[in-house]
This record gives sequence, structure tokens and C-alpha cells, in this order.
Amino acid sequence: NVGIIVDDVHSVVSVRNDQIERISDGITSSISSYVKAIIKIGDEEDEKAKTLIIWLDVQKVIGDLGSDLGNH
Repeated sequence: NVGIIVDDVHSVVSVRNDQIERISDGITSSISSYVKAIIKIGDEEDEKAKTLIIWLDVQKVIGDLGSDLGNH
């Protein structure tokens, strides 16, 4: 288990399953393995009024950071 101490939390939101767009396995990028999904919040009818949130796989990010630090 990992704990993270933060100075501030800007907001907490609840999202519906239909607002979560999972990242496809077909996407290849050096950072795609760290992104779980894109969350779209906002006006259903106005695409320009939506807020996009990138859902990171924090466990993977921290795990890879730890292994990188151990190799140096």
C-alpha cells in the first residue's frame, strides 16, 4: 500500500460510468500505460463545455518511479 500526503485538494467529484472513456489497448505511447481513462464532465449537448480529467494509474506511476530510483 502507498500513502500520499498532499497540501490541498481542489475538488472531489462523482462520475457516472458513461462519463468514463477507457483507454484502448491499441494506443501506444510512452505514457499511455499510466493513463486509466479520460473522464468527461459537463454539458451533454455542448462538447466545448466539457471538462476533461485524466485518470492516472497512480500505483503504476509510483511503482515505476520507485524502481527507477532504485536503479540509479
